[in-house]
Amino acid sequence: MGEVVYGTSHAKSVLGILKFLEILTCLLAVILVAVKGWPNDLINAFYAGTIIGIILSLLILVLSLTEAGHSLNGLLRYQFVSHLLMFVYLLIVSSILIARYYSSYHRAGAIFGLIAAFVYLLDSGASYKSYNI
Repeated sequence: MGEVVYGTSHAKSVLGILKFLEILTCLLAVILVAVKGWPNDLINAFYAGTIIGIILSLLILVLSLTEAGHSLNGLLRYQFVSHLLMFVYLLIVSSILIARYYSSYHRAGAIFGLIAAFVYLLDSGASYKSYNI
């Protein structure tokens, strides 16, 4: 876990695999919740968190895969803060969603939201260690 890798080999590193997992779990969470619809404030908050997570992870992944991360290393070094914030946000929203909705689609989407939250927590710790902060 010790060193940050840029370029196509980033996809095979721990940080790259965690980025793919973040994107996949957030995407599955959005799709499952969207199947049932019923937009309200809680569902909209869930959509906002998961879509921001997808965009954030995709942006960091693309920067790392295209080697643009070398010039942005100072900024990428602090990605663990955004991952911690995503963990807390998705943990809260997904937990409330599980408690309030009895639809199997909402619960399944919220479970994937919780999985995404813990993947963000893992990524936060891994990026903290990899960037030697």
